[in-house]
Amino acid sequence: MPPLLYAVTLAGFYFAGVWAISVCDPLFQTHDSTDIVIDELVGFLTGMMLVPVTPYTLITGIVLFRIFDIAKPWPCRIFDRKHEGAHPVVLDDFMAGIWTLVCMHILGYLSRSGHLPAWFWG
Repeated sequence: MPPLLYAVTLAGFYFAGVWAISVCDPLFQTHDSTDIVIDELVGFLTGMMLVPVTPYTLITGIVLFRIFDIAKPWPCRIFDRKHEGAHPVVLDDFMAGIWTLVCMHILGYLSRSGHLPAWFWG
């Protein structure tokens, strides 16, 4: 997918996630319900921006995203704990996606420069 279309689609998922969470959390009487996963999708898609789709990059991206989503490094933890509402729920996963994105592109650089197998990056 062209980068601009990818970014626009990602922004659409972000705002759809904010809307879904703002509607469903009061219905479920929860905050960041595990039944709503569009925020996870936003985070994963953020982490895979400009990354070629191979089985290796997909698996690595999923694993890295889950690690960052669970560990909540700065600034993910700020959004997760100190703010209420729908935006922080999605921002927390978006920031985990940013960490994933940085790591994926470092791995891509290492693959292209010969420090990792060339097949990793496609």
